Amino acid sequence: MSPAGCVTEAGRCVFCRRAGKLTDEHVIPWWLESGEDSGRALVIRERGGPNYEPWSDSRPAKPRDLQAKAPCTRCNNTWMNDMDGALSVLGPQFVSGSRPS
Repeated sequence: MSPAGCVTEAGRCVFCRRAGKLTDEHVIPWWLESGEDSGRALVIRERGGPNYEPWSDSRPAKPRDLQAKAPCTRCNNTWMNDMDGALSVLGPQFVSGSRPS
């Protein structure tokens, strides 16, 4: 499937499809933090273990804590970082319905 579909081969970046070390990326960006009570939220993770045996884990946490090991170091530290920085200013204004200043 294409990178837009967010499914890729193991060990390949979901965006550029380069093989290599993948990094953890927050699914919900830090600037979208809503201040929700972490005691009321539940994060459930499921994936295959080292030998592809399924496992799951659940714990009380903020949805903001959810991470995916999907982008490579290069994508995460370049254009994704730049986009996060730009959206940290405009993103909260859009989400709250305010006019961007």
